[in-house]
Amino acid sequence: MDGVEAYQNLTKNKFGFWNYGPSSVKARLDSTDIVIPYVQPKPIIGKDSKLFVIGSCFARELDFALAKRGRLCLHTLEYKHQAETTLRNRGCSIEEYGISKYNCFSVLNELRWALDKKFRFPEEAIVQDPRNGLFVDLHGGGGTRIFNGVPDKLDALQYRQALMTNVFKKITECDVILITLGVAEVWFDNKTKLYINISPTSSISENYPNRFSFEVSTFNQNMAALEEIYTLLKQHCRPGFRIIVMMGPSPLYATFTNRDILTANTYSKAMLRTAADCWAQAHEEIEYFPSFEMAMNSRRETVWRDDAIHLQPSFTLAIIDHLLSVYDA
Repeated sequence: MDGVEAYQNLTKNKFGFWNYGPSSVKARLDSTDIVIPYVQPKPIIGKDSKLFVIGSCFARELDFALAKRGRLCLHTLEYKHQAETTLRNRGCSIEEYGISKYNCFSVLNELRWALDKKFRFPEEAIVQDPRNGLFVDLHGGGGTRIFNGVPDKLDALQYRQALMTNVFKKITECDVILITLGVAEVWFDNKTKLYINISPTSSISENYPNRFSFEVSTFNQNMAALEEIYTLLKQHCRPGFRIIVMMGPSPLYATFTNRDILTANTYSKAMLRTAADCWAQAHEEIEYFPSFEMAMNSRRETVWRDDAIHLQPSFTLAIIDHLLSVYDA
């Protein structure tokens, strides 16, 4: 872009100033509790579009908001079906399981197992917690030890097949895929050579010495994972599919580094926010939606619950309303 074009952008962009003009960030902050970033409208979500949302707890909150707006999310329908049949018929509590994915590598793993026959979930990825003898899937989600109450390793594998692989296969039927990026801090399983989704407990780490290692992932690592995710979806999803990528606003609960959590979380969000933008600019099927910017610049009491980690349901609904206003066909 030459200098003339740059100054033309500056002149035309009424949202281009932080503290000057009626559409500046300052003006929006002064006039409303929720700051709405401008996004160029694109009609990519029809009233009957089939949606799939991948990500952490923020993604699950988006599920609820989309349901309130009457949108069809295939992953939630399949999850409920599998939970009602596979788990409940065996007397296992479905509340202990979730499909949340907290890092890019976990998203890639799950899509590989669901879509690519060359990859299979490794049985040795199910580990035993020595505190209670129960089996845990560290590739699972929900923020809990998701096989709490499952004393049999074979059952754990069957539950995973039902509640993860079968759910993620539904992505091939979807028109629009929403992906929320989460955290940079990750754990690596040196036996399976895979990044895992949730951190092992200290007792599991002690029970499997030298098996698990912690690291802070880099921009290049995450970009490589995102590119592989794109390639898989391009190969297996229906023609004309679209991706909307977002940054999950929820911060790290805690850091395994020796840094202040403020510093650790800021690195995580800044790096992944940059990756999301680069990913969207690289592919015409991908759009970046600024949910993160909405959360960071709106009034705190409007955005956050009392735990300062999870979003107020009303704010999540505001995010979805803005998203639909931008992308509704």
